[in-house]
Amino acid sequence: GKLPAYHHTTSLLPLTELSFAFEDVQDLADVLKTEQDWFNKYETQAYLKTNARVLRQLMQAKLLNPSFRLGQKLFFPRSQVFALQERWIFSGEMGKLLHLPAISLSRLIKQGLFAEFTSTFPDASNLNCFDRKAFMAWHEKHILLAEMKGLLSNLNTLSRLLQLYDVEPILDSSQIYLRKEVMPLMLEVVMNEQDNP
Repeated sequence: GKLPAYHHTTSLLPLTELSFAFEDVQDLADVLKTEQDWFNKYETQAYLKTNARVLRQLMQAKLLNPSFRLGQKLFFPRSQVFALQERWIFSGEMGKLLHLPAISLSRLIKQGLFAEFTSTFPDASNLNCFDRKAFMAWHEKHILLAEMKGLLSNLNTLSRLLQLYDVEPILDSSQIYLRKEVMPLMLEVVMNEQDNP
C-alpha cells in the first residue's frame, strides 16, 4: 500500500502492464530512506569525503553494501557508513588535511610514505584506503611544507627560522618535518606578524 500502481483495465491484468508515476516512486524512495535510516549514494560520498569511483571500489571490496536499490538509486545503512568512516580514511580527506593536491598525494602514496597503514583489499586493488587512527597519529607528529604554506602567509620568515635553528626535514628528499620542531617557529612567525603588521 505504499506505492500506487496504475493499469489501463479494471482487472489489473496482465500485471506486466502496471505503471507507476515518477513522483510516487521518488516519494517512496524518500520515505524509505527516512524510515530505514539510510544514506543515498551522494550523501554517502559526502560523508566519506570521497567520490563515485571510490564508492564503487568500496562496494567491490564488500566494505560497503547497499541495503536497497531502486533503479539507479542506491541506499546504504547509516550505521555502516559511520563505521566505515571511523575505521578508514581515504585520499580525498587526507589531501585536505595535508593541504596537498591529489597528484602530489598520489606521488607520496606511490613512494610508500603511508605504506605502514595502507590497507589493500583483494577485490579492489586500486582502493587507497588507510587506517584512520594510524594516519591521524602520523599527522599529529609530522607536518608537510604544503601544510605550512596553507597555514602561514609569510613562508620566507619561517624558512629563515628553520635554517637558523637547524630544523631539517626528516628525510633529505622530503618536505616532511616533525611538527613539534616546526610549530613553535610558526607561532613565532605569527606573533611577529601581529607585532609588525
